[in-house]
Amino acid sequence: MPCSGTSQIYPNQPVGNYTLASTLGSAGSLYTLKNVESPQIANKEKDSGASALAENNIFSSDFWKTQLIKLAEAITVGPCAIGSTDCPLYLASAGNVIFNIIWDPLATINVSPANISISDTSPSAAVSVRNNGAAGSVLNWSASSNVGWLSVTPASGTVTQGGVSAATVTYTGGLAQSATPYPATVAFTGTSQTSNPPGRIAAGSPQSVAVTLSVPPPSLLCSPAVHPTVAINQNASFSASPSGVSYSWSAPPDGNPASGAAQNFSVKYPTAGTKTVSVASGAASSSCSVNVINLSCTFTASPSTILPLGQSTLSWRCQNANSCSISPGVGPVNPVSSSTQVSPSSTT
Repeated sequence: MPCSGTSQIYPNQPVGNYTLASTLGSAGSLYTLKNVESPQIANKEKDSGASALAENNIFSSDFWKTQLIKLAEAITVGPCAIGSTDCPLYLASAGNVIFNIIWDPLATINVSPANISISDTSPSAAVSVRNNGAAGSVLNWSASSNVGWLSVTPASGTVTQGGVSAATVTYTGGLAQSATPYPATVAFTGTSQTSNPPGRIAAGSPQSVAVTLSVPPPSLLCSPAVHPTVAINQNASFSASPSGVSYSWSAPPDGNPASGAAQNFSVKYPTAGTKTVSVASGAASSSCSVNVINLSCTFTASPSTILPLGQSTLSWRCQNANSCSISPGVGPVNPVSSSTQVSPSSTT
């Protein structure tokens, strides 16, 4: 007769010990395990990988036919092949035998995906934790990272059979920029809340997720890449991007100033030629160039002294000039070379 107590999950289904009488040994089978799929029945215990059903009227309810059972030491299993077959149970000794029938659904942990990639600009990725265990099982899971720069939210949870729990893996910052990705691992462990005894390690535990973190150097840009031509000792202005990072720049061999740390800066050169400015931020670098020219002009007035209303010829010749203007009174003129007559009314 069944002992007192009922299943917490399946009301009115008694759990406990059952005393059954039968004959000894091979004189006849006591009960038959249907469709055995696990060698663990030989150890008198059924886990989530097993699918054994005891065929007898006291096990006729859906509860007993779908749950796992443990067999007392007095029971042995007759010869049978493992895998989708029926196995007879026999008494190990004469007399009564006790079936210790318990509710023992073991949870199974399954985590996906196995690999995730995150970055400093996209720092989070989702991970799913599933319980693929026996019917009625409840999985308790927890997660931890092997590095200090990753967090898992939530760090633990509970999943019923067939359910899924979501966790988020997030980069918390603090790593230097690097052209090489950073590796890490997040471990997920599980225990079975509904196992007998409770807290048994869930099937499939532990599982791990490989994390690849990218913290690349910024895509550095110095602009303008080719600066408009400037004259000796005239400012050439540059800027670096993106904003929000630290920069250093240098202007060899004769830039003035020769170096600095500003995002926007200007440099003068005392000599002509093509000059290069280098900008760096961490491991990233970029460069700009500017053509510095020697802008020289000659200017004469002949005669240099005249009487009122007299005329003088102004002549000029410029090197590397794009434009030229004479003031007062003349305005824009040919920037290369030319001449013009003027009749000033006063000394100028």
